[in-house]
Amino acid sequence: MDANSIAAAARELAEQERIATATATVALITMILKVCDKFPFRTRNKTNQLVENVFEDVLANPEDAHHPQHGEQQADDDDDDVIDQRNKRRRLKLINTLTERERERSFRTSYSLIDHQFWILVDTFLRKLKDDVHDMLCENNTDNPDSDNNYYCGLDSRRDTEEEVAAIVLLFPGVLTRRQQLGNYRDGYAHVRYYCPIQFLAFNVKAVSFLPLVARLSIELDLFEEQYRGGLLLSTDANGDWGPYNPLQTLMNSEDYHFSNGDNYNQEHHEDQYLQVLIELRRMDLLKKEDIQNYGLLNNLCRRPYLSKTTHRFLIEWDLNAVLHTDRYGDLPLHDAANKSPSFQVFQFVFEAGIKYFPKKKGINLLFRKNSSNLTPFQCTYHSYGKEQVMKVVDDTLGFYSGDTPINTTEALVMAVIDENIHLDCVYFLLRREPDVLQKLLLSSSTAMATVVDKNNNSIVDEINDNDSGNNDNLGGQTKTSTKKKRKRILYE
Repeated sequence: MDANSIAAAARELAEQERIATATATVALITMILKVCDKFPFRTRNKTNQLVENVFEDVLANPEDAHHPQHGEQQADDDDDDVIDQRNKRRRLKLINTLTERERERSFRTSYSLIDHQFWILVDTFLRKLKDDVHDMLCENNTDNPDSDNNYYCGLDSRRDTEEEVAAIVLLFPGVLTRRQQLGNYRDGYAHVRYYCPIQFLAFNVKAVSFLPLVARLSIELDLFEEQYRGGLLLSTDANGDWGPYNPLQTLMNSEDYHFSNGDNYNQEHHEDQYLQVLIELRRMDLLKKEDIQNYGLLNNLCRRPYLSKTTHRFLIEWDLNAVLHTDRYGDLPLHDAANKSPSFQVFQFVFEAGIKYFPKKKGINLLFRKNSSNLTPFQCTYHSYGKEQVMKVVDDTLGFYSGDTPINTTEALVMAVIDENIHLDCVYFLLRREPDVLQKLLLSSSTAMATVVDKNNNSIVDEINDNDSGNNDNLGGQTKTSTKKKRKRILYE
């Protein structure tokens, strides 16, 4: 095959690819125009706006034109039904135009300038709509050029449905892996990261309920590697730099997230919305029990500025050992509640959970466990709220659970003495609550020594008594009379 033949074959192949691309594009835009009413509110409006603006010359219709001086007023006076009918007519006309252009193209062998200009409009329409879908998923009122006085224009679970979100995402699945800037440049330092939509949804209270849906679609469409669990474990930005949290962690502390929108601050009534997301993720097996400790979910939750009682209970009752878990700084959830949450109720709730589920010794020792800075939860709350308030909570909690599950002061004291991670304040605290615990400890030790069992399952006391009574032991076939021995008795005062 000579060079001319190769060039001709290449041109033919390119033309076939162009035709296939054009056919697929026509099918996509036709589908969008037909099911536009099934999209989220913002996407419906954007689709109608693009049809009118991008294809203005193609769809020129005297019926839709307004007088130059009164056009704006007339548009404002039109009710929703009139506007809706006008938009439907435009979309239908564009569908017919696309179908006709595609039919004409199939009978031509050359690509005309008119075709080229028309397909530029088609490409512009799809590109702008796709970009707007991505912006909608990432909307959080931060540096949004389309926002007016922080007017929110993203997804809203009170208005949009999961079916509507799924409809547009399935048409543009690639938007779920595209990154969006979060933060801005100020003071000569870049406070910027680039996150995927699912990372934005986690701290947007108006759209957080769509997070399980987006995770499921990402898995079904195989958009992320399996290790990222549909994007729920993404914690890096576009440059590969580690971000502060993955979406699961962000769900815990989104209430005080630096870049979150104003609706996310100190809004206790939003707690149930986040809890329902966690319940749904657990039902879908996208939130696992080991995630609570692996990603410090309870620690992060304890940093919120208010008590999320139902969410705290959800995590603790699912994994009781989470209250014992320490992060890389040696902080327990009780440390975070005492040192990082401005709500004393968070500390009170987590401390009570420790006493409730670990009543004998571990629960009380949590109060005095040191972190990497040698600080204990007791010290943090003592300095923040004062001795009286802290001791009242501690005493009330211990008193409430003392009936059914009292502290085993002896075991707690021994644990406090031998564990170098527990502050000596714990020893002092236990001794003050039960001053005679040392005497009980020594008495119990002497009793234990007196009942040690030898290898023949005879207690030492019984063996001594037998010898003292003059009984003979047969040793190696010889009879030996035992000698009575005197035992030194120790008296404890």
